[in-house]
Amino acid sequence: MKTLKNTLIRRLAPLALLTLTFLSVPLATLEHSFAASPQPTAPDAMNILVLYADDWRNDTLGVAGNPVVKTPALDQLASQG
Repeated sequence: MKTLKNTLIRRLAPLALLTLTFLSVPLATLEHSFAASPQPTAPDAMNILVLYADDWRNDTLGVAGNPVVKTPALDQLASQG
């Protein structure tokens, strides 16, 4: 006796294959239409960097004026704006 699961798989498999076929054709042609069009230039976007550490204070970075802490990479990021 066939189980319900086997019956559903046998009935839905052709439908799933047919749906995938019909969806893949427009997606394949859509890729070619985007490849032919020139890409617009993106406007200058603002970059946001979030640093999270639970034991930092506001003067923990060298750029904030701390004479002891050396943070050259973060100081360079801060100097670039």
